[in-house]
Amino acid sequence: MKYLLAVVLLALAVAACGKKEEPEVVPPGFCKTEAECQPVADRQNAYQDQLREKLMAQGVHEQYLPCGKYKITKAPTATGT
Repeated sequence: MKYLLAVVLLALAVAACGKKEEPEVVPPGFCKTEAECQPVADRQNAYQDQLREKLMAQGVHEQYLPCGKYKITKAPTATGT
């Protein structure tokens, strides 16, 4: 049993040494840098302001109007920073 465990650990160690570092994958909805996301956030905030004004003109109650602002978000890296 000890030998089987040793063989398995050795195989895992060898397999881990041969791995190449994978490129960072940015999930959908995130950006690598905040500057990349700023135009999207600006565009969405402008659209939301226009929609809010349009709905107010139609008599929609304040409670049902869109609110808040889009914030730019940087994708977390593998180290969490």
